Order: sequence, then structure tokens, then C-alpha cells
Amino acid sequence: MAKVETELTQGILVVTLNNPPRNVLSNEVIRALMDLEPVFFSDEVRAVIFTGAKRLFCAGADVEEIPGIANREVLEAYTLKTHTFFETLASIPKPLIAAINGTCLGGGLELALCCHFRILSERGMIGLPEITLGLIPGWGGTQRLPRVVGEGKALEMIATGDTLSPQEALACGLVHKVVPRKEVLHTSKAFAEKLLAHNPHALARALRATRAALALPISAGLELERTFFAELWERNIKRPSPEPTAHSESAEE
Repeated sequence: MAKVETELTQGILVVTLNNPPRNVLSNEVIRALMDLEPVFFSDEVRAVIFTGAKRLFCAGADVEEIPGIANREVLEAYTLKTHTFFETLASIPKPLIAAINGTCLGGGLELALCCHFRILSERGMIGLPEITLGLIPGWGGTQRLPRVVGEGKALEMIATGDTLSPQEALACGLVHKVVPRKEVLHTSKAFAEKLLAHNPHALARALRATRAALALPISAGLELERTFFAELWERNIKRPSPEPTAHSESAEE
């Protein structure tokens, strides 16, 4: 049984974590996701939806594997590899949607934070509980969460390890929609279809420019916006000048 399953329909790639009983991000699952990197960037794929099998999204990293890691240097190298992959994932200029159909904790939330949009089950719970294990989020949570919910809420979530209810997650902007569990994937697909109805070049630049605002000084962000706006105008809006007519030529004379 594959730990990560994929299904491509009309340009929408659904990636399902299937590592029972808790869909944890084990080394095997992370490697399987990394192997999909060329697929994410392929022309056939126009949007990606991440979801989980059964009734949960992902309960986080496989903490049972951590004691088996030889030493600190090996752990840091593994973390760097995951950081690099998640950063690549977050840079994909196509809509990435986390269809969070249940529990979403730790590394599961860090994966979801790489996505542009998050849709949560009304019975789901979401959080970064690493502090309760004597750890901190290690796959980007301390950096991406403040960029989504603000420093104050991120500090509260990370320092307490408390999980949020769906309505709390919606109120602080961590998720974009809360729907019944059975409708999470359908809603995510419908949302992807809505996005894909727009010009693909405009959509890609909208995603890239808006995400860049989280990392760039405003002057650099505005420069990027100007560049993208001009590119899109030239590609999609600009019309060739009309050929001069005999009437216009005589008028100029």
C-alpha cells in the first residue's frame, strides 16, 4: 500500500496521505512527497490539493523515529532537507490547497502552512503541540505561522501547545473555510476550479507577489508587483495599434 496516493483529474492533483493509523509524516512519507516534486511542477498539474485518508489529515511527524536518529548533526541535516523541500513546495506558483479533513497537528500543520489555502473540517482540530514534548516546531512552524496569524497568536499557539477549534482557526485566519467533514475535499476541488477559471499567468503572479509580501521589504515587493503588472498588461491587455487609414493620413497632412 502506497503511503502517499495521487489522483489527477482535469489538472487538479489530489495528494492523499495514507499512513495509518495517524497519517504521520514518517521518513518514508516525506521521501514519497519529495519524489512528487517534478509532478508538482509539471504542465499537466494546475493545482494541488493535500488531504488525508480516513478521518484525519496528519498527526505530525513520526516522533517514534526521532530516538533512532544517530546524533544532532544527522538530525539537523534531515531537518534541513525537509526545510528545503517545504520551501520549494511553498514556492510553487500554482494553487496549493490543504483539505484538512480531521486532526492536523505538528508537521501536518507545517505542511498545510506551505499551502496558499486551508479548508478545515468542522470536526477537525489544529495546532502545534511540540512544546508538550519538550520540543519546538522544526519544519517551519515558528516562521510560517506568524506570517499567517500574526506574532501574538503564533506565540500563544506555539508556547502553550494548545489546539484550536475550527471556529477559532477560522477567526484568526489560519483556515479560510470550515465545512462538514464529508464536504472538505469536494469544497477544496470546487475552490480549485474557481481559481483555475482565471488566466493562469495572472493567477501564478498573484500567488507569487502576495506570498512575497511576507518575506520582502515593501519596496522590493512593490517592484515585483510593478513588474508582474506590466508583464500581464503586455500579455493579456495590450492591443496592437490600428493601422492608419487613408482618412487619418490625409487629416495628418
